Amino acid sequence: MAVSNNNNNNNSKERTQNIKEVEEKLGENPKITLKGGGKTKIMDFEQLRKPHCVRPSARFPVEDTAGGLLRTGGHRPQISDEEVSKRHHEQSHGQEDH
Repeated sequence: MAVSNNNNNNNSKERTQNIKEVEEKLGENPKITLKGGGKTKIMDFEQLRKPHCVRPSARFPVEDTAGGLLRTGGHRPQISDEEVSKRHHEQSHGQEDH
């Protein structure tokens, strides 16, 4: 087991050395190029660390977990009885013509 621990320590030291070398090559303000959707954007790493959305999302009351349909005053939106009869009438007359 001593050999295994020794190998792990060597690998860790090599990784640390590699990271230091890469950081030296990149300099103080490293840039990254992102390509997608036919566009190319050059960003620095600090921009990637920052959140993309500066506004926090709205918090909904815990007891209201039914989703967006019930956030309209506590009831599901419905069409009126008149609209239901009108649509039923239009559908039944539309089928007779065919």
